[in-house]
Amino acid sequence: MPHLKLNLLLLCAIWFRYKPANRVATMKKYKIFIIICALLTTCAAFGSGDTKYTKLVKKVSAKSTANIMNIADRYAEKGKDGEALVLYAIVYNRFDPNAADKEKDMCALARKKAGTLYYDKGNYINALDEFINGVKISEACSKPTYAASLYNYIGNIYCIFLDYEKGIRYYLKAYDLSKKYPDRKMQHSVLVNLTGMYSYYIKDIPKAKKYYQLSESTRDKNNKTDTFMSLYTLSLIQISEGNIKPAISRLKMARRICRKGEAGAEVPLLCLSGDLQRIQAAGGKRLYA
Repeated sequence: MPHLKLNLLLLCAIWFRYKPANRVATMKKYKIFIIICALLTTCAAFGSGDTKYTKLVKKVSAKSTANIMNIADRYAEKGKDGEALVLYAIVYNRFDPNAADKEKDMCALARKKAGTLYYDKGNYINALDEFINGVKISEACSKPTYAASLYNYIGNIYCIFLDYEKGIRYYLKAYDLSKKYPDRKMQHSVLVNLTGMYSYYIKDIPKAKKYYQLSESTRDKNNKTDTFMSLYTLSLIQISEGNIKPAISRLKMARRICRKGEAGAEVPLLCLSGDLQRIQAAGGKRLYA
């Protein structure tokens, strides 16, 4: 493990010296940087020896899957990600294709929760691995309860990596599943993401408007976060059309919701700024999970 860390640090030094020749090369450079950071984070988390978690593993090994999940959740709530990840791994490593759907669902959920811990820390490589494996488990169930949410996360990660085409492909998988197994909240989250991608990055305004209208039909009118995102995504469409005045008006309305603390922690922090250019620059980077 120390040799791996040293090699990664050397690679990081080379990265800083590398001067990209064009925009595409610049994008590749930053993708590589994300991967290096993810690997260094993993080394730091798990390279200090496994004795820290050995006692924990022995302590829970005889407990039921549901009990281990509850313990893992409590560790995650306390910010003890290392312990939580170890326990989630115990759960999903119990996966048996012949088990009851309830047991398989817990294994898929453990993958999702582990992936979310990595995702929230910006460790997208490990998160992607957890989400992809979670999909495989979920789709082994008679009803893939968590597959739509997992596909949505996978779409988010590919869009963060600037692979919008692949990201949208996974969003559409999530959308199809959320319709097949009705889930209004999941449908809405995916439609908001699709609106943001098509309006701000792909610049396909007809598709952006199509998905915006669909998102409006799934929006919870009493939910302030949904209201915020409705204002925000429509303003992105208007900005892309060059229709700046109504976009500014909507962003101001969205900012008021943000300042009152009514929209929750899911909304972009940049809404607290009065600077339209910075909000505009953030654009479709806000991705619903």
